[in-house]
Amino acid sequence: MKNKQAIELLGPDWEKVSEIILKYHEEINNELDKQSALTQVIYLDKAIKNLKFIFNLASEMNVNLEKTDWGRAVLDIFSISAKKFKEAHKYTDSLELLLLIYLVNPSNKASIAYEIAELCVELGRHFIFEEYFHDTTDIELLMAGTLSAIMEGDEEEARVYFERLREEHRDVALFFEKDLLFTNNIKRTIPKTLKNNDEFFNMLMRYKEYLQSEHIYHILKYFAKNPVNIRKIKEEKEKIQSQKMGMDRFLQSLGINRSDYAWNLVNFGIGTKDDFKNYTKKEVLSIDGIGPKTIAKLEEAGIEFKEE
Repeated sequence: MKNKQAIELLGPDWEKVSEIILKYHEEINNELDKQSALTQVIYLDKAIKNLKFIFNLASEMNVNLEKTDWGRAVLDIFSISAKKFKEAHKYTDSLELLLLIYLVNPSNKASIAYEIAELCVELGRHFIFEEYFHDTTDIELLMAGTLSAIMEGDEEEARVYFERLREEHRDVALFFEKDLLFTNNIKRTIPKTLKNNDEFFNMLMRYKEYLQSEHIYHILKYFAKNPVNIRKIKEEKEKIQSQKMGMDRFLQSLGINRSDYAWNLVNFGIGTKDDFKNYTKKEVLSIDGIGPKTIAKLEEAGIEFKEE
């Protein structure tokens, strides 16, 4: 890295700043594990607070931080911090740091991707997973995409990822058709076709806790036994989204500024104004958020309901 780039990253006092970074790194490596978990987190939070900007700038400038002592130290400080935050169950903070590291294309980018994906599952942050790994073909990442969508409550999106898993790794998808009983020797559950597949085994080990969940496993088993056309899923999702937006605009025109009401109507089966005629007032009133005042506004707008 050239001095000019170092100045752009750390400022005119870059040599002094780099020395501070190296000092922090030395203290962390030599003293951190002697402290309590809480003290570790507090110290690391303080140490990284004023260094986060480096990653965004390094990414924009396409600078390789691994080419300098202080750059490698920064990467290591953030990696250690992400690990310690995760151990302290500060998952959101850990994910933020891993995403910063991922920005600068470190040499261990693949392993960072798996850690990010795991936290997306833990936190149900499928929207973050989708932003970074939407085009993946990797077994472990496709399963993470499926699980993070389930944890976020979006089973349709989970199914899209599972179908992509089926397309890329058919034997893996077929594995979930069986009634699984995970034992201490998890390799006993693996069929011959997958015995030597390290990627598959690593995926099972990383997500064993989730796969042992009865709720999640039944979803995966249903997906495995009932293949669908991904294009149809996407088309249906786009249709629902379009209906929601249209219903939201219609309700706003009536002075009802509640997008959740629009979602509730669409999920109930009322995607357009004409759909109201297929339901009685009593049925519409059973929808969460819809009360007599809303019914009155709908009738004033010319909406007709099915006869009781």
